[in-house]
Amino acid sequence: MKGRLGKEKIIIKEKGITLIALVITIIVLLILAGVTIATLTGNSGVLTKATQAAEETRIGQVEEQVNLWKSEKEMGNTTGGKVTSEDDFLQNLKNNGTVTEDEIDRTNQIIRIGDTEIYYGSGSELTDVYVALYTDGTLVFNNKDEFDEDLVSKKYGKIDVFGTNQTPPWRSDSNSITTANFLNKVVPKSTARWFYYLTKLTTIQNIANLDTSRVTNMTYMFFACFDLQTVDLTHFNTENVTDMSNMFSNCSDINNLDFSSFDTSKVIKMNNMFHACSDLSQLDLSRFNTENVTDMSYMFYSNRSLTTLNVSSFNTSKVTKMEYMFSSCENLAELNLSNFNTNNVDNYGQMFGMDNTPMPATVTIYIGQNWKSEMTETATNYAGKFIKIE
Repeated sequence: MKGRLGKEKIIIKEKGITLIALVITIIVLLILAGVTIATLTGNSGVLTKATQAAEETRIGQVEEQVNLWKSEKEMGNTTGGKVTSEDDFLQNLKNNGTVTEDEIDRTNQIIRIGDTEIYYGSGSELTDVYVALYTDGTLVFNNKDEFDEDLVSKKYGKIDVFGTNQTPPWRSDSNSITTANFLNKVVPKSTARWFYYLTKLTTIQNIANLDTSRVTNMTYMFFACFDLQTVDLTHFNTENVTDMSNMFSNCSDINNLDFSSFDTSKVIKMNNMFHACSDLSQLDLSRFNTENVTDMSYMFYSNRSLTTLNVSSFNTSKVTKMEYMFSSCENLAELNLSNFNTNNVDNYGQMFGMDNTPMPATVTIYIGQNWKSEMTETATNYAGKFIKIE
Protein backbone atom coordinates (compact mmCIF):
# COMPACT_ATOMS: atom_id res chain seq x y z
CA MET A 1 0.00 0.00 0.00
CA LYS A 2 2.77 2.40 0.92
CA GLY A 3 4.57 1.53 -2.33
CA ARG A 4 1.51 2.41 -4.42
CA LEU A 5 1.09 5.77 -2.63
CA GLY A 6 4.76 6.52 -3.18
CA LYS A 7 4.38 5.91 -6.91
CA GLU A 8 1.29 8.12 -7.09
CA LYS A 9 3.17 10.94 -5.32
CA ILE A 10 6.02 10.59 -7.80
CA ILE A 11 3.59 10.71 -10.78
CA ILE A 12 1.80 13.79 -9.41
CA LYS A 13 5.15 15.47 -8.78
CA GLU A 14 6.30 14.74 -12.33
CA LYS A 15 3.03 16.06 -13.71
CA GLY A 16 3.46 19.24 -11.64
CA ILE A 17 6.97 19.72 -12.94
CA THR A 18 5.80 19.13 -16.53
CA LEU A 19 2.97 21.66 -16.13
CA ILE A 20 5.31 24.27 -14.67
CA ALA A 21 7.76 23.64 -17.51
CA LEU A 22 4.95 24.07 -20.03
CA VAL A 23 3.86 27.35 -18.47
CA ILE A 24 7.43 28.59 -18.41
CA THR A 25 7.88 27.53 -22.02
CA ILE A 26 4.71 29.40 -23.05
CA ILE A 27 5.86 32.48 -21.18
CA VAL A 28 9.28 32.34 -22.83
CA LEU A 29 7.64 31.91 -26.25
CA LEU A 30 5.36 34.89 -25.61
CA ILE A 31 8.34 36.98 -24.57
CA LEU A 32 10.24 35.93 -27.67
CA ALA A 33 7.19 36.65 -29.84
CA GLY A 34 6.88 40.09 -28.28
CA VAL A 35 10.53 40.78 -28.88
CA THR A 36 10.16 39.63 -32.47
CA ILE A 37 7.07 41.79 -33.07
CA ALA A 38 8.80 44.78 -31.46
CA THR A 39 11.84 44.12 -33.60
CA LEU A 40 9.69 44.13 -36.72
CA THR A 41 7.22 46.91 -35.97
CA GLY A 42 8.73 49.27 -33.37
CA ASN A 43 10.05 52.73 -34.15
CA SER A 44 13.38 51.14 -34.94
CA GLY A 45 11.86 47.90 -36.16
CA VAL A 46 12.74 46.15 -39.39
CA LEU A 47 9.34 46.72 -41.01
CA THR A 48 9.23 50.35 -39.87
CA LYS A 49 12.72 50.96 -41.18
CA ALA A 50 11.82 49.28 -44.45
CA THR A 51 8.73 51.52 -44.77
CA GLN A 52 10.76 54.62 -43.96
CA ALA A 53 13.44 53.61 -46.46
CA ALA A 54 10.81 53.11 -49.17
CA GLU A 55 9.30 56.52 -48.35
CA GLU A 56 12.70 58.22 -48.43
CA THR A 57 13.41 56.57 -51.77
CA ARG A 58 10.14 57.91 -53.17
CA ILE A 59 10.89 61.38 -51.83
CA GLY A 60 14.30 61.31 -53.50
CA GLN A 61 12.78 60.14 -56.78
CA VAL A 62 10.13 62.87 -56.74
CA GLU A 63 12.67 65.59 -55.89
CA GLU A 64 14.89 64.41 -58.73
CA GLN A 65 11.99 64.40 -61.21
CA VAL A 66 10.84 67.85 -60.07
CA ASN A 67 14.34 69.28 -60.52
CA LEU A 68 14.63 67.72 -63.98
CA TRP A 69 11.23 69.15 -64.98
CA LYS A 70 12.19 72.62 -63.70
CA SER A 71 15.40 72.45 -65.74
CA GLU A 72 13.39 71.42 -68.78
CA LYS A 73 11.07 74.41 -68.32
CA GLU A 74 13.99 76.81 -67.96
CA MET A 75 15.58 75.39 -71.10
CA GLY A 76 12.28 75.64 -72.94
CA ASN A 77 11.82 79.27 -71.94
CA THR A 78 15.30 80.03 -73.26
CA THR A 79 15.21 78.06 -76.51
CA GLY A 80 11.48 77.98 -77.18
CA GLY A 81 11.51 74.19 -77.15
CA LYS A 82 8.64 71.93 -76.15
CA VAL A 83 8.04 71.55 -72.42
CA THR A 84 6.08 68.82 -70.61
CA SER A 85 2.89 70.32 -69.22
CA GLU A 86 2.14 70.27 -65.50
CA ASP A 87 -0.73 67.80 -65.98
CA ASP A 88 1.46 65.43 -68.03
CA PHE A 89 4.30 65.71 -65.51
CA LEU A 90 2.02 64.73 -62.61
CA GLN A 91 0.40 61.97 -64.64
CA ASN A 92 3.84 60.49 -65.38
CA LEU A 93 4.63 60.43 -61.65
CA LYS A 94 1.35 58.62 -60.99
CA ASN A 95 1.89 56.17 -63.86
CA ASN A 96 5.32 55.29 -62.45
CA GLY A 97 3.81 54.64 -59.03
CA THR A 98 5.96 57.39 -57.53
CA VAL A 99 3.01 59.34 -56.13
CA THR A 100 -0.74 58.95 -55.73
CA GLU A 101 -3.41 61.52 -56.58
CA ASP A 102 -4.13 61.98 -52.85
CA GLU A 103 -0.54 63.15 -52.35
CA ILE A 104 -0.85 65.95 -54.93
CA ASP A 105 -2.01 69.43 -53.91
CA ARG A 106 -2.56 71.05 -57.31
CA THR A 107 -3.74 74.36 -55.88
CA ASN A 108 -0.52 75.01 -53.99
CA GLN A 109 1.65 72.92 -56.36
CA ILE A 110 2.87 70.68 -53.56
CA ILE A 111 3.42 66.91 -53.37
CA ARG A 112 3.09 65.56 -49.80
CA ILE A 113 4.78 62.26 -48.94
CA GLY A 114 4.40 61.59 -45.23
CA ASP A 115 5.55 64.73 -43.46
CA THR A 116 7.60 65.93 -46.42
CA GLU A 117 6.29 68.64 -48.75
CA ILE A 118 7.87 68.97 -52.19
CA TYR A 119 7.02 72.18 -54.04
CA TYR A 120 6.99 71.60 -57.80
CA GLY A 121 6.17 75.16 -58.89
CA SER A 122 8.69 77.59 -60.34
CA GLY A 123 9.08 79.85 -57.32
CA SER A 124 10.36 79.41 -53.82
CA GLU A 125 8.58 78.64 -50.56
CA LEU A 126 8.47 82.30 -49.46
CA THR A 127 4.75 83.02 -49.41
CA ASP A 128 4.52 85.48 -46.51
CA VAL A 129 4.10 89.11 -47.55
CA TYR A 130 4.36 92.06 -45.16
CA VAL A 131 3.62 95.64 -46.18
CA ALA A 132 4.42 99.01 -44.65
CA LEU A 133 4.17 102.66 -45.71
CA TYR A 134 7.23 104.88 -45.35
CA THR A 135 7.04 108.59 -44.58
CA ASP A 136 8.34 109.45 -48.07
CA GLY A 137 5.29 107.84 -49.69
CA THR A 138 6.88 104.48 -50.51
CA LEU A 139 4.74 101.36 -50.18
CA VAL A 140 7.21 98.67 -49.10
CA PHE A 141 6.84 94.90 -49.56
CA ASN A 142 8.96 92.32 -47.73
CA ASN A 143 8.86 88.59 -46.96
CA LYS A 144 9.32 89.23 -43.24
CA ASP A 145 8.15 91.86 -40.80
CA GLU A 146 11.36 93.85 -41.02
CA PHE A 147 11.41 97.49 -42.15
CA ASP A 148 13.40 100.62 -41.45
CA GLU A 149 11.59 101.67 -38.29
CA ASP A 150 12.89 105.24 -38.60
CA LEU A 151 11.00 105.57 -41.89
CA VAL A 152 7.80 103.67 -41.12
CA SER A 153 4.63 105.75 -41.14
CA LYS A 154 2.21 102.82 -40.93
CA LYS A 155 2.37 99.03 -40.90
CA TYR A 156 -0.29 96.91 -42.59
CA GLY A 157 1.14 93.63 -41.26
CA LYS A 158 0.97 90.32 -43.04
CA ILE A 159 -1.37 90.39 -46.01
CA ASP A 160 -3.35 87.58 -47.56
CA VAL A 161 -5.46 87.12 -50.68
CA PHE A 162 -7.99 89.86 -51.41
CA GLY A 163 -11.47 88.86 -52.54
CA THR A 164 -13.26 90.20 -55.59
CA ASN A 165 -14.87 93.07 -53.68
CA GLN A 166 -12.08 93.68 -51.19
CA THR A 167 -9.49 96.44 -51.36
CA PRO A 168 -6.08 96.36 -49.69
CA PRO A 169 -5.69 98.21 -46.38
CA TRP A 170 -3.42 100.85 -47.96
CA ARG A 171 -6.25 102.01 -50.25
CA SER A 172 -7.16 104.64 -47.62
CA ASP A 173 -3.61 106.04 -47.94
CA SER A 174 -3.56 106.07 -51.75
CA ASN A 175 -3.13 109.85 -51.95
CA SER A 176 0.18 109.51 -50.09
CA ILE A 177 1.66 106.64 -52.13
CA THR A 178 3.94 107.62 -55.02
CA THR A 179 6.36 104.68 -55.07
CA ALA A 180 6.27 100.93 -54.45
CA ASN A 181 9.38 98.99 -53.51
CA PHE A 182 10.05 95.26 -53.08
CA LEU A 183 12.82 95.01 -50.47
CA ASN A 184 13.34 91.26 -50.86
CA LYS A 185 11.85 88.41 -52.83
CA VAL A 186 8.17 87.76 -52.18
CA VAL A 187 6.18 84.86 -53.65
CA PRO A 188 2.48 85.63 -53.17
CA LYS A 189 -0.43 83.45 -54.23
CA SER A 190 -2.40 86.44 -55.52
CA THR A 191 -1.64 90.00 -56.57
CA ALA A 192 -5.29 90.96 -57.08
CA ARG A 193 -5.83 94.70 -56.33
CA TRP A 194 -2.31 95.20 -55.02
CA PHE A 195 -1.97 98.62 -56.66
CA TYR A 196 -5.70 99.27 -56.97
CA TYR A 197 -6.52 102.97 -57.28
CA LEU A 198 -3.04 104.17 -56.38
CA THR A 199 -3.68 107.20 -58.54
CA LYS A 200 -0.39 108.94 -57.68
CA LEU A 201 1.87 105.91 -58.08
CA THR A 202 4.64 106.69 -60.58
CA THR A 203 7.41 104.16 -59.86
CA ILE A 204 7.72 100.51 -58.87
CA GLN A 205 11.23 99.67 -57.65
CA ASN A 206 12.88 96.23 -57.59
CA ILE A 207 9.85 94.59 -59.20
CA ALA A 208 12.12 91.66 -60.13
CA ASN A 209 11.78 90.66 -56.47
CA LEU A 210 8.10 90.01 -57.10
CA ASP A 211 7.96 86.30 -57.97
CA THR A 212 4.55 85.67 -59.53
CA SER A 213 5.07 81.98 -60.28
CA ARG A 214 2.41 80.94 -57.75
CA VAL A 215 -0.06 83.72 -58.51
CA THR A 216 -3.45 82.65 -59.84
CA ASN A 217 -5.28 85.99 -59.69
CA MET A 218 -4.12 89.37 -61.10
CA THR A 219 -7.52 91.03 -61.40
CA TYR A 220 -7.46 94.84 -60.87
CA MET A 221 -3.74 94.62 -60.12
CA PHE A 222 -2.87 98.06 -61.58
CA PHE A 223 -6.41 99.42 -61.85
CA ALA A 224 -6.59 103.26 -62.06
CA CYS A 225 -2.86 103.86 -61.61
CA PHE A 226 -3.37 107.14 -63.45
CA ASP A 227 0.24 108.41 -63.13
CA LEU A 228 2.03 105.13 -63.90
CA GLN A 229 3.61 105.40 -67.36
CA THR A 230 5.27 102.00 -67.58
CA VAL A 231 5.81 98.84 -65.55
CA ASP A 232 8.49 96.19 -66.07
CA LEU A 233 6.68 92.92 -66.74
CA THR A 234 9.65 91.02 -68.16
CA HIS A 235 10.21 89.04 -64.95
CA PHE A 236 6.57 88.05 -64.54
CA ASN A 237 5.80 84.32 -64.51
CA THR A 238 2.09 84.00 -65.24
CA GLU A 239 1.88 80.27 -65.93
CA ASN A 240 -0.72 79.74 -63.18
CA VAL A 241 -2.81 82.90 -63.58
CA THR A 242 -6.49 82.36 -64.44
CA ASP A 243 -7.85 85.90 -64.05
CA MET A 244 -6.38 89.03 -65.69
CA SER A 245 -9.61 91.00 -65.86
CA ASN A 246 -9.23 94.77 -65.31
CA MET A 247 -5.49 94.26 -64.78
CA PHE A 248 -4.50 97.57 -66.43
CA SER A 249 -7.93 99.15 -66.66
CA ASN A 250 -7.91 102.96 -66.45
CA CYS A 251 -4.11 103.20 -66.50
CA SER A 252 -4.51 106.34 -68.57
CA ASP A 253 -0.80 107.32 -68.67
CA ILE A 254 0.67 103.89 -69.45
CA ASN A 255 2.42 104.04 -72.83
CA ASN A 256 4.59 100.93 -72.93
CA LEU A 257 3.93 97.29 -71.96
CA ASP A 258 6.11 94.28 -72.82
CA PHE A 259 4.30 90.93 -72.59
CA SER A 260 7.07 88.75 -74.03
CA SER A 261 7.39 86.75 -70.78
CA PHE A 262 3.65 86.14 -70.30
CA ASP A 263 2.21 82.64 -70.33
CA THR A 264 -1.56 83.04 -70.54
CA SER A 265 -2.45 79.42 -71.25
CA LYS A 266 -4.56 79.10 -68.07
CA VAL A 267 -6.25 82.49 -68.20
CA ILE A 268 -10.05 82.40 -68.35
CA LYS A 269 -10.97 86.08 -67.92
CA MET A 270 -9.46 88.99 -69.88
CA ASN A 271 -12.44 91.33 -69.83
CA ASN A 272 -11.55 95.02 -69.36
CA MET A 273 -7.88 94.09 -69.27
CA PHE A 274 -6.76 97.26 -71.14
CA HIS A 275 -9.94 99.32 -70.76
CA ALA A 276 -9.22 103.07 -71.08
CA CYS A 277 -5.46 102.77 -71.46
CA SER A 278 -5.82 105.98 -73.43
CA ASP A 279 -2.08 106.71 -73.88
CA LEU A 280 -1.17 103.28 -75.20
CA SER A 281 -0.36 103.51 -78.92
CA GLN A 282 0.98 100.02 -79.65
CA LEU A 283 0.16 96.64 -78.18
CA ASP A 284 1.70 93.36 -79.28
CA LEU A 285 -0.19 90.37 -77.86
CA SER A 286 1.02 87.90 -80.46
CA ARG A 287 2.43 85.61 -77.75
CA PHE A 288 -0.83 85.40 -75.82
CA ASN A 289 -2.31 81.92 -75.59
CA THR A 290 -6.05 82.49 -75.26
CA GLU A 291 -7.29 78.94 -75.76
CA ASN A 292 -9.07 78.91 -72.38
CA VAL A 293 -10.38 82.48 -72.30
CA THR A 294 -14.17 82.82 -72.14
CA ASP A 295 -14.60 86.58 -71.57
CA MET A 296 -12.99 89.34 -73.71
CA SER A 297 -15.68 91.97 -73.23
CA TYR A 298 -14.44 95.60 -73.02
CA MET A 299 -10.90 94.28 -73.43
CA PHE A 300 -9.62 97.29 -75.46
CA TYR A 301 -12.56 99.60 -74.91
CA SER A 302 -11.72 103.32 -75.18
CA ASN A 303 -8.07 102.88 -76.18
CA ARG A 304 -8.22 106.06 -78.23
CA SER A 305 -4.47 106.34 -78.96
CA LEU A 306 -4.07 102.75 -80.10
CA THR A 307 -2.80 102.65 -83.70
CA THR A 308 -1.34 99.13 -83.80
CA LEU A 309 -2.86 96.07 -82.13
CA ASN A 310 -1.64 92.54 -82.77
CA VAL A 311 -4.21 89.91 -81.79
CA SER A 312 -3.70 87.80 -84.91
CA SER A 313 -2.81 84.66 -82.93
CA PHE A 314 -5.83 84.75 -80.61
CA ASN A 315 -7.68 81.46 -80.20
CA THR A 316 -11.23 82.51 -79.33
CA SER A 317 -12.99 79.16 -79.64
CA LYS A 318 -14.18 79.28 -75.99
CA VAL A 319 -15.01 82.97 -75.85
CA THR A 320 -18.68 83.79 -75.23
CA LYS A 321 -18.44 87.54 -74.54
CA MET A 322 -16.98 90.17 -76.88
CA GLU A 323 -19.24 93.17 -76.29
CA TYR A 324 -17.47 96.55 -76.58
CA MET A 325 -14.19 94.70 -77.21
CA PHE A 326 -12.78 97.27 -79.71
CA SER A 327 -15.29 100.05 -79.18
CA SER A 328 -13.83 103.60 -79.21
CA CYS A 329 -10.50 102.43 -80.65
CA GLU A 330 -10.80 105.27 -83.12
CA ASN A 331 -7.20 105.44 -84.34
CA LEU A 332 -6.67 101.84 -85.42
CA ALA A 333 -5.61 101.41 -89.03
CA GLU A 334 -6.58 97.76 -89.31
CA LEU A 335 -7.53 94.71 -87.28
CA ASN A 336 -6.48 91.18 -88.16
CA LEU A 337 -9.16 88.95 -86.66
CA SER A 338 -8.78 86.23 -89.29
CA ASN A 339 -7.91 83.64 -86.65
CA PHE A 340 -10.96 84.45 -84.51
CA ASN A 341 -13.46 81.64 -83.99
CA THR A 342 -16.70 83.29 -82.88
CA ASN A 343 -18.99 80.26 -83.02
CA ASN A 344 -19.58 80.37 -79.24
CA VAL A 345 -19.86 84.14 -78.90
CA ASP A 346 -23.38 85.07 -77.81
CA ASN A 347 -22.74 88.62 -76.61
CA TYR A 348 -21.06 90.94 -79.10
CA GLY A 349 -23.08 94.18 -78.90
CA GLN A 350 -21.19 97.39 -79.73
CA MET A 351 -18.08 95.30 -80.38
CA PHE A 352 -16.56 97.87 -82.75
CA GLY A 353 -18.40 101.06 -81.84
CA MET A 354 -21.58 102.84 -80.84
CA ASP A 355 -24.00 105.29 -82.41
CA ASN A 356 -22.15 108.31 -81.07
CA THR A 357 -18.63 106.88 -81.52
CA PRO A 358 -18.51 104.46 -84.47
CA MET A 359 -15.23 102.98 -85.68
CA PRO A 360 -13.86 104.99 -88.64
CA ALA A 361 -14.89 103.57 -92.00
CA THR A 362 -11.23 103.55 -93.05
CA VAL A 363 -10.39 100.71 -90.68
CA THR A 364 -9.91 97.36 -92.43
CA ILE A 365 -11.05 94.34 -90.43
CA TYR A 366 -9.86 90.94 -91.61
CA ILE A 367 -12.03 87.97 -90.65
CA GLY A 368 -11.77 84.23 -91.37
CA GLN A 369 -13.87 81.14 -91.97
CA ASN A 370 -14.98 80.79 -88.35
CA TRP A 371 -16.48 84.27 -88.06
CA LYS A 372 -20.26 84.27 -87.60
CA SER A 373 -21.90 86.25 -90.36
CA GLU A 374 -24.49 87.80 -88.04
CA MET A 375 -21.68 89.51 -86.15
CA THR A 376 -20.65 91.31 -89.33
CA GLU A 377 -24.23 92.31 -90.10
CA THR A 378 -24.78 93.72 -86.63
CA ALA A 379 -21.53 95.70 -86.68
CA THR A 380 -21.83 97.15 -90.19
CA ASN A 381 -23.07 100.54 -88.99
CA TYR A 382 -20.36 100.91 -86.37
CA ALA A 383 -17.27 99.33 -87.93
CA GLY A 384 -14.92 99.77 -90.86
CA LYS A 385 -14.62 97.56 -93.89
CA PHE A 386 -14.76 93.76 -93.39
CA ILE A 387 -12.60 91.59 -95.64
CA LYS A 388 -13.00 87.84 -95.40
CA ILE A 389 -9.88 85.75 -95.87
CA GLU A 390 -10.73 82.45 -97.54
